[in-house]
This record gives sequence, structure tokens and C-alpha cells, in this order.
Amino acid sequence: MRFMDGSWKRSASAQFDALLYAASALFAASTTASELVPIRLWGHMTWPLYALGAVGAVGIAAMSRVLAGSTIDLLRGCLAVLLLGGVALLPLGVVVQLRAERGPQFAQSEVLVVEAAARMVLHGHNPYGLALQDDSLRVRGQAVQEYFPYFPLMTVFGVPRAIWPGITFTDARVVFGFASLACTAVAVSLSRVSSADKLRLAQVSLVLPTGALCLVVSGNDLLVLSLMMLSLVTLKHNRALGHAVLGIGALLKATAWPLFLVVLTLPPPGDGSRVWRRLVTYGGAPLLLIVPAILWQPQHFLENTVLFPLGLGQLPSPARLPTAGSVLMSTIIGHSPGRLTRIAVTAGLFALAVCVGLRQLVAHRESSPSSAAHTTATLMTVFLVITPVSRPGYWVYPLDLLVWASLLARSSVLHHADPETSALLGRLAESS
Repeated sequence: MRFMDGSWKRSASAQFDALLYAASALFAASTTASELVPIRLWGHMTWPLYALGAVGAVGIAAMSRVLAGSTIDLLRGCLAVLLLGGVALLPLGVVVQLRAERGPQFAQSEVLVVEAAARMVLHGHNPYGLALQDDSLRVRGQAVQEYFPYFPLMTVFGVPRAIWPGITFTDARVVFGFASLACTAVAVSLSRVSSADKLRLAQVSLVLPTGALCLVVSGNDLLVLSLMMLSLVTLKHNRALGHAVLGIGALLKATAWPLFLVVLTLPPPGDGSRVWRRLVTYGGAPLLLIVPAILWQPQHFLENTVLFPLGLGQLPSPARLPTAGSVLMSTIIGHSPGRLTRIAVTAGLFALAVCVGLRQLVAHRESSPSSAAHTTATLMTVFLVITPVSRPGYWVYPLDLLVWASLLARSSVLHHADPETSALLGRLAESS
């Protein structure tokens, strides 16, 4: 049957590569009009490369009927590696060098904030209690200079710049990049999916704009995402390691906490322990490591890590993406609602998101990495729609989680099927 023909399946995979690269080229071209210098520069550098990648993928698809399947897979992998170098690593090197030569406008505020916070910690100051001491932050707005909206472990990635400020490649994005590439490489190699799905994981995580743009612009979201994927891959076969990896992500940024809490709520098969016991066992370590930062100056920690990211800080957040929550704030409550009113409305919206999340947990009681990823993606999507403050980059999280859920679900099916069915499903998976 034609559907089961190996060459047809590999041709379909290469054609889908072409579609992804073409869509990436269009997206990259649209970013050339961005007001942000790193994003605009990335768009100018990468859209022609994505377009060439789409042409190359079409050529590989055309050759699938005359070349061996292993050769086609090798060509697809080589094309992805070349694109990774062209759309992620090369632009990263360029923006880092331009920052050293021309100034901090080639770095997003997130990079400067992490580096400034690391300098304060090394000098014995609390980054949550004082304005970040960095001249380059003054032109970014008072809110950027006044707040460090991350958890304590994030400062580690700014330490090289704090120690060696004159060395170009101590830029925090380089440190984020090395860590992200390492975590993603380990996650892809450990994942029990087909070779075609491994390539798809790498594409979504690093090669497409969902990874490449994150790496070049700031890097911290890509690191959190790579830790989340690594945890999902390892959870099923090494529960303690999976929770430890997620705990590291939870010590970096609040965006890792939805998956962290969902994983703690969904026990693995055969685990009859209560939710509170799992929360204490696996969630206690990250909380204990955060406690010193909280006790240092509790009010400032709460203001920086909770209130400000939700748009409830003393100063307005620079994140201005329109959402249902922001529309509610501006139209129903008024353009200048009081802080207590904003807190009350945000608490109500957050409670709504939690209710949706609980409903998803009830609907997906089966405990698996794919169900955890799917539940978290739904929860984060609802939260991003109704929160009063959001950024376009945050949408990478639910998108990546949905892709991972789909690929890991197929891995689970292959693992539990009988040998004959597993072989059949393995051949079908190559067509994705």
C-alpha cells in the first residue's frame, strides 16, 4: 500500500520540514519591523536562511524516492544543523559582538537585569531590595531598573559578566545558550521516540523561531523550556531526577512553576501517596532554597517576583501585550484602577485559571509526561489569555508543551504496544 511505502513517509516528513521553514521565514521577515534592535537584527539575518532551508527541504523530499531512507534522514538532520548555526548561533555571536562594540542596545533588558543582579549579589547586596546598579538600565525605564522579577538561581547566569565585564562572550545569553543546548541535547538523546520525532523535538526547541529567537534575544526562556523538556523525558524512568530538573527550573523563573505543580499533582502509576506528601517530598527543596531570599526582605521579594510580573507592582510592568485581563482592567474598572482593586481582579482571574487547570487535572488523571505537558499547556494558555500582563514570548511555552505532549504520547504508545504493533507504529511515526 502506498501509505506504508517508506519513501512516501520520508517525503512527507521532508515536505513538512519545508512548511515549517517557510512559515519561519515569513515570521522572521515580519520581525524586521520590530522596535527592538536584537529582534529586528535577528529577522534581517534569518529570514533568507529559513527560506533557503525550505527550498532545501523541498529538494530532499524530491530525492526521497531515489535515495535510501537513512540518507534522507541524514540530509534532513544536516539541514537542521546548518540552520541552527545560521539562525541561532551566528546571530547570537553577532549581537553579542555588537553589544561589546556599540553598546547595550543590542541586548534585551532581561539580559542586563540578570547581569546587574549578579553583580549586586557578589557585592553582598539584595537584588530584590535595591535598584539594580547599571547605567544601561536607566534608559530602559524606571520599572526595569527597580525590579528583578526572577528567582535567586537566575543570578548564576550573570556571574561571568559580573566577574569579567570586559570579556565579550561573558554575555549572559552565551551562558544561557550553552546550558540550553546541553539540556536539549541530553533530552533529545534520552527521549524514547523515533528518529524522526527526535529531529522534530530539536527543530521546535532550537531551530525554529520558538527556540532560535529566544536564544538570540534573551536566552532565559529557552533555558527554562529546555529544563522542562528534559524533566518530561526523564520523569517516567527516573522520577527523582525529573523532579530535580524541574526544581532547577522553578528556582529560575515563575514560568516553570505550572508544570512543576502539575507534575507534583499527577502521581506516577502505583504511587498512592497523598498530594501533600508529594508536595513536601519533591517540592520542598526548591522552596527551602528560596526561603533565604524571602527572609532577607520578604516584602521586596513578593513585590519583585509576584506582584510586578502580574502587573500589580508599585510601578507598571513594561509588558503591554493586550489580553482579556488587560481589557477588563481598562474598560470595566477604569484606566487608573487602585492597587487593591487590581489585586482583587487579578486574584479572581487567577482563580479562574486555576479552576480550568483543576478541570484538566481531573480529565487527564492518567499520569504520564504527555498528559502533564498537555495539562500545563492548557493551564498556561488560559492564564496568558486572562492575565492583565503578558508578553508575546510567553506563548512559546504552551506551544512547545503541546508539541512535546504529542510526541511523548506516541512514545508511550510505542512503549506499551506488542512487538508487532510497535514495529508498525514505529514506521508510521517516521511520517510525522
